[in-house]
Amino acid sequence: MPPDNNPEKLSITEMEYQQAVKTGKQCLIFLLSDEAPWPRKFIDKDTTQIEKLRNDASAAHTANHFKR
Repeated sequence: MPPDNNPEKLSITEMEYQQAVKTGKQCLIFLLSDEAPWPRKFIDKDTTQIEKLRNDASAAHTANHFKR
């Protein structure tokens, strides 16, 4: 769980990604395909933040999609 002092309300994944970029680490981006089955209970109600992360990461790095 992200720390309480997380004013931007970033996810753990987003904080890890930002730290990797900041420190010059190579980023290997694997994204779940939009066509992959995924239980509804694991889907965010507001997808704004995850869509931004997916778009930013795939625009800045080579990305690959998987279905499972």
